Amino acid sequence: EASGFAPPTMAVADAEGTLSQATAHFVNEDYDEAIETFGLAIELDPTLTGAFTGRAAAYLKLNKHTEALQDANTAISQDGACEVAYYRKGLACFELEEYETALAAFKQGQSLVSEKNAGKRNYSRWVRKCETEIEDEEEEMEVVDDDEPGPAPAAAAAAAAAA
Repeated sequence: EASGFAPPTMAVADAEGTLSQATAHFVNEDYDEAIETFGLAIELDPTLTGAFTGRAAAYLKLNKHTEALQDANTAISQDGACEVAYYRKGLACFELEEYETALAAFKQGQSLVSEKNAGKRNYSRWVRKCETEIEDEEEEMEVVDDDEPGPAPAAAAAAAAAA
């Protein structure tokens, strides 16, 4: 082709092939290569939700939680019924200690999960973990409030003297 541009169907086919290669890298636990290859698939077809969820999984394996969250959010914006994107968002948010957001993501994913994936994802466990962390944070906040000292004696004396 003289213009150098591939027809859209070729790009989509190439993106699908590249997505398969990226998935193979992921399965072989070559997460850096998987991230790079998922990125190539995204360049070829920016609407390829599976490339974003796959790259999110690879980022999670490398403890790159912010990047994983960004890809999960992109996948959700492309396909609001993408259950695995909510799961990966929940995992990323949990590791980032954003427990309220993680809880909401896990509950949304749980509402979308198919029977065959329900056991694999174990949403109930993740919901409980989030709820426990949220309760712990609330208890810590109460302890901090109880430990608040009153006005310092010197400050109280100065305030009384000024009155």
